Amino acid sequence: STPPPSPSLLVLSYWREGEMELIQSPLGTVCERLVDAAIDEYKLVRGAQEEVNKLKSTVSHIKPVLQDANQKQVGHEAVRAWLRTLKQVLLDAEDVLDEVATDAALRTRDAADTRSVTSWRAKVRTMISCFGCIHKLSSSHAIAQQIKAIRLNLNGLYEERVGLGLCVLKETTCRRRDTTSLLPDESLILGRDVEKKQMVQLLLASGEGSEPTSSKNKVDVLAIVGMGGVGKTTLAKLVFNDPTVKQHFQLMMWVCVSEDFDLKRITREIMESAVESNESKELSEISNWDLAKKRFKGVIAEKRFLLVLDDMWEEDPSNWESLYESVNYGGEGSKIIITTRSKKVSDVAKAFYVPLKSLSSEDLWPILQRYAFDGCDSNEQILLETMGKQIVERLKGSPLAAKTIGRLLNSNLDVKYWRSILKSETLVMQQQQNDILHILKLSYDHLPGHLKQVFAYFSLFPKDHKFNAGDLVQLWMAQNFIQTTGGLHAESVGSEYLNDLLYKSFFEKDGDGKYVMHDLIHDLAESVSKDDCFRLVDDRSGEISETIRHVSLATNNFDAAKLKALCKQRNLRTLLLLSQCTFDLSPHLDELFLKLKWLRVLGLGGCRIKELPTSIGSLKHLRFVDLEMNPITKLPESFCHLHNLQVLKLGGCSLGALPSNMNALINLRHLKTDTKLVSSIQELGRLTALQELSVRGTKVRELAGMDMLRRLEISDLDEVESKEEAQQARLCAKEDLEVLKLRWRGNRVDHSVNRTLEEGVLEVLQPVDSISTLQVVAYGGVKSPSWMEDQSWVSFSSLERVELRNCQNWEVLPPLGRLRCLKFLTIEGMRNVRQIGPQFFGYSPKELQGFPSLEELKFSHMPVWEKWEVPIGNDVNFLPRLNILQVWSCPKLIEL
Repeated sequence: STPPPSPSLLVLSYWREGEMELIQSPLGTVCERLVDAAIDEYKLVRGAQEEVNKLKSTVSHIKPVLQDANQKQVGHEAVRAWLRTLKQVLLDAEDVLDEVATDAALRTRDAADTRSVTSWRAKVRTMISCFGCIHKLSSSHAIAQQIKAIRLNLNGLYEERVGLGLCVLKETTCRRRDTTSLLPDESLILGRDVEKKQMVQLLLASGEGSEPTSSKNKVDVLAIVGMGGVGKTTLAKLVFNDPTVKQHFQLMMWVCVSEDFDLKRITREIMESAVESNESKELSEISNWDLAKKRFKGVIAEKRFLLVLDDMWEEDPSNWESLYESVNYGGEGSKIIITTRSKKVSDVAKAFYVPLKSLSSEDLWPILQRYAFDGCDSNEQILLETMGKQIVERLKGSPLAAKTIGRLLNSNLDVKYWRSILKSETLVMQQQQNDILHILKLSYDHLPGHLKQVFAYFSLFPKDHKFNAGDLVQLWMAQNFIQTTGGLHAESVGSEYLNDLLYKSFFEKDGDGKYVMHDLIHDLAESVSKDDCFRLVDDRSGEISETIRHVSLATNNFDAAKLKALCKQRNLRTLLLLSQCTFDLSPHLDELFLKLKWLRVLGLGGCRIKELPTSIGSLKHLRFVDLEMNPITKLPESFCHLHNLQVLKLGGCSLGALPSNMNALINLRHLKTDTKLVSSIQELGRLTALQELSVRGTKVRELAGMDMLRRLEISDLDEVESKEEAQQARLCAKEDLEVLKLRWRGNRVDHSVNRTLEEGVLEVLQPVDSISTLQVVAYGGVKSPSWMEDQSWVSFSSLERVELRNCQNWEVLPPLGRLRCLKFLTIEGMRNVRQIGPQFFGYSPKELQGFPSLEELKFSHMPVWEKWEVPIGNDVNFLPRLNILQVWSCPKLIEL
């Protein structure tokens, strides 16, 4: 059965700089849900449920005046202070009620276990439960008192509204555009033609870049200098991707430097960028630093290269010289481009100075127009354009501001809305202060509450950090930032949040599909989160405000004293260690865990931890735990008390086994460790909330009830003893499954392969037809399963990627051409395939089109493949969208 959702209680948005905006779901509804979730707990203490009802009533009275408070806080310190206090009280309420609901869920689980187990263990559990009754009653009474205290605080705040002049405002409705429309074309860069032409000429010239003071300087340097948001990185990208520039240079490298000038890190990234360009990974795998530098010198020696050092801040000449010396081996005409806000950086690098000034209003208008009127069908466009041009006058020539405000205007093509933006105090203030951040703040102010809270959370990470979408969403889920409705997965809703922020220009996507934040946008995130989030870096004071709930440490000077100081932050919900520790944290963790009882996110990756104390089991609110890359050999049994845990990352640890009661973590959605450890979990099938799973074939029966899986990999399928055993996996019932990988063990001797059994196993492992990726590896059968041959194959309308690898007995490939949405197809190591004919394309007199969407087709290591017959004819249309065709290690293929 599907496990109960992890208790999410007063799911409130955060309030930044004294501002507060509630999430779209009414708080009254949320509180009712809380009462239902923890009803058993409240019944233990007389009056507790009454206190919760009173609390709910108070919150429902406060909620309607918040809109007025938001508007009146500008220039009204008393209102701002009222909102700040209200925020802290409500967050405290959320913590207390989360504890209540967790205890209730644990008691319900224990009761169910007791009813289902008739052995002596059940009797022992019952006795222990009885002995704990007095403690529970005492604890419950204390919780009831805490709820009462919170409610009285809220009552006091509600009474204060009168003196502050806060009242209920009428709700207004406005027309919002759907943010799922196509994004504008980012390749269209406006207003920088002159600068681009100058840069390209300088790059293609020899010896006209920098002004070297010594003949030792072989590589010229150019510096693009301008204020934040003016388009320095955009211009560098435009030049970097220019076809003539690409043709001119033999090696192209790009590294983001940022404010944290770590010479070793930057040099390593330059190396990795270089070997990436050379399509070689040997250099990046060298662990010896001096050897790596020597090999790198050989990679770039006498090659004409272009290196971009983006977002450079370092003004220390000695640091620059050290960096420059590491790349001063290129061939004649090699160039370095620096982008920086500082003219001094340009001087230190002895660079050719390329100033980038603000755009004129005439050049800025087309940028705002492109974003603001994307998909516009308004009858009032002429009036909107008039106001748009007035707004442009106040943007101080910043392309970033034009893009961001353009997206904001595009969300509501209503004249009144545009007029409110034009007359907003933020834009007026911007004219007076010449501060781009105020313009960006205006766009933030108009975000819905659920996006405000997730955006502010990014301030915990350093500038230029590359975010993985999945990791981000999991962190948001741990903080209850994601609102789910209609049975949608929280992961799917979180991805929509991320896309919304991308659309609104709070993020950009890099070439690797990761998310990157402009440094000015990052400044904005730090500004709006200053009361909630704190990132400790080398040059920042370690003093942390008592209002802070989320802390990250990104410092190379982290020591035990700083860790001990964190124990004073009793209300922390997030603790992330982002830098590698230089000492073993293990002896200090017990105190940390005992003091920080409200933690929901714990990131201790790469902290040299050898052992975890049993006190980690007391952190009942934990949803996210990252212990990757630590030499931990075992986890304490108390780890299984973390009932709310959703994400557990154990990659790169030295674990020999997992705790015996891992199946108690019924809210676990993502478990990242090796397949052997996962497969060792007893009664694995109880973890029905898992979204992704990599497991051995011996556990195939356990998959029966795990219907929330979205990614599934089953290895060692040759260990499955019968077709009936495999059938119990019920893959065709897993409607959310997106990625399926089926693997048998390779390198088996032929006589050990039971072909009939393996054909039967693959036959019953038919997945739901909504999967997007299918991989079959080392399958020992001779023929395709029927679901790949019959009409049901056509119904796989979402299948975009198929990989068939090392299936050495498979003789005739299935009709993959029938897959209408297939984009990527890899066929490798099919050693018995001699001919590929019309059947492969799905050809028939009624079907004259095969592989209609295929973009990439790869064949390799097929030693007996002799003939490839492609259907031809006037009405036949096969592979119409193919861009890449690769065929290698197929020595007998003589006819096409």
